[in-house]
Amino acid sequence: MAGSSDENCSGCIPLVVRSPSVAISSQGFALSVQTCVIRAWDVSKPLLFCPAMNTLMWEHPITARQVGQLKELGYVEIPCVVKKLVCGDEGRWWASPANPISAR
Repeated sequence: MAGSSDENCSGCIPLVVRSPSVAISSQGFALSVQTCVIRAWDVSKPLLFCPAMNTLMWEHPITARQVGQLKELGYVEIPCVVKKLVCGDEGRWWASPANPISAR
């Protein structure tokens, strides 16, 4: 359908992806606006993602598998920084100042 909103979602956009969206997207489901955009993405164009989750989620083996699946699809992970989190843990969170999403 010419001029549909689906056609307008084809530029390069960065996504901060929370753990549920990583899991949902890696399995090919589209249950929210964000995962619908990911599922409908033109994989010939870059999709940047920055996973955001707590330390225990990051350290779970399933997370590595799911992030790996997204990378296999050609999605680009924006590295996170290691810092002290609100919960008191030291862990990875958001994009690194050395690799800001806006510079991609």
